[in-house]
Amino acid sequence: MATAVIEERQLLKSLRWWDGFTIALCQPGFLLGSLLGAYGALGVLGATVLWGIAALVALLSVWIYSEPAMMFPGRSGGISLYANEGWRKYTTLVGPIATFGYWIGWSVVLALLGNIIGSLIQAQWFSNSTWTLYDGAVHL
Repeated sequence: MATAVIEERQLLKSLRWWDGFTIALCQPGFLLGSLLGAYGALGVLGATVLWGIAALVALLSVWIYSEPAMMFPGRSGGISLYANEGWRKYTTLVGPIATFGYWIGWSVVLALLGNIIGSLIQAQWFSNSTWTLYDGAVHL
């Protein structure tokens, strides 16, 4: 008769300060581009207030997200796993709802960014083009 052997697995915690530093290198470009646009559109005071509120929301989000991560140090899976673990004794629907919410948020943002980038590329390099695409049902 065969016997099953179950291995004990743990998460590898191998990130170093250099890994976080290299990920953060892209942030100054994003900040300068959006901050200068906000200053032009809202003025110095309006942009400063907007960025201050955004920084507080980001700080609150990181603090809230770190709490369940410390509660379940041996589990990885993000906010949907934490929601499922935290609410499992009451209902099992919270995990799938949190997963869908996380997925739809990223999907909508990626679709909008793709549309914006495509429009900018067309306006910059193909401004005289008047072509369209028609597949029989959708006219683009």
